[in-house]
Order: sequence, then structure tokens, then C-alpha cells
Amino acid sequence: MAEQYIARRLTKERVEQAYPLVQTVSEEVSLKKWHAYADAYLNRGSKGSIGESGIVCVENEQGYIHGLLGFRVDMTLRWGRTLICEHLIALHLVNAEPIITTIIEKMDALARDLECEAIHVTGLHAYSTARTIHPGLLLNVGYELETIGFCRRLEPFEV
Repeated sequence: MAEQYIARRLTKERVEQAYPLVQTVSEEVSLKKWHAYADAYLNRGSKGSIGESGIVCVENEQGYIHGLLGFRVDMTLRWGRTLICEHLIALHLVNAEPIITTIIEKMDALARDLECEAIHVTGLHAYSTARTIHPGLLLNVGYELETIGFCRRLEPFEV
């Protein structure tokens, strides 16, 4: 029988439990940096507002976290109210596809609940023994490649 997954909002109490998953895609992200990111997403914007945000975790029946997704509501010129989904992470020893499918279903439900007109997804990270992640998983359910993003890392500054 295939393993079952459920997607729900990450709570402040489970932020540290999700940290090892974050490190699978970004070893340079310290626990302090992860807490800062999680705090910003879990405390930004009031319900229903532009700027509302959160983190979704995907867990198995035993409560182990296998997937993460940061989201926020923003206003885009082309689409209006848009669910911005960032840092989609899925980890499984054999097949990450069911985790990604669970995340995609949750993104659709969030967009409807938050009255968004579109969903934008950036930062796809999947790790399994097969190292399988395909933008095709999104293309197959109606997503289209719309934009390409660039990032330039700035020199670190002292805090």
C-alpha cells in the first residue's frame, strides 16, 4: 500500500522539526536563518489581506515532515490577487512525486480559500534516491512557464 500524506500549515511549535528538510536543499541555511524565515512567514499579514502568508508542511501518517512550501498572497499586474508559492521542497528515499502531488493539491485549495486568481510557483527542490522532480508535474495539471527569475547574491554584511 502506498504511503499516505497530508498537507497542513506548519505551526510555530514544529518549525525546528522541519529544519532538517530545509538543510537537504540549502546547507548554508542556519537554524537561526530558518527561524527568521519561518517567523516572517508565520507572522506576516492578517487573514485575507495582501501579504497573508504561511508555510505548508507535508507529513506522512507517522507525522514525519517530507515536504515544505512557503506561500504568500500578493497582487500582480497581470493576474491580480495571486498565491506566490516559494521553495517547494519534497524529500523521499524512492519517489517524491506523491509528496509533490499533495503539495500541488494544497496550493490549489489555498488559492481558492484565499480568493486568488492565479498561483505562481518558484524554487522547486525534490530529493530522492532517484533525484526526480519534473516541472512536467506542474505542466500536467495546467501550469504554464510564465517567467524566469534571476538572483544575484550580495556580499554579506555584519549584523
